[in-house]
Amino acid sequence: VSASCPGLVRTRFAGCTDAAFEAAEKVTPIGRLADPEEIADIALFLAVEGTALTGEAIICDGGIYQLGRSR
Repeated sequence: VSASCPGLVRTRFAGCTDAAFEAAEKVTPIGRLADPEEIADIALFLAVEGTALTGEAIICDGGIYQLGRSR
């Protein structure tokens, strides 16, 4: 079993204010938050193409985890 591990994604379901989204974008190394479509692409890859992957956690948070920053 593998998983996608998204960080904050700019959606209305996140329950964040625009100011909170903007603050998160400032500390994200790529300078933006992931789009819902990008997270869906990872899930689709795991389901269709990544059938040989096992035990992987694909972190898609714009680089925050790699820098050791708190979410």
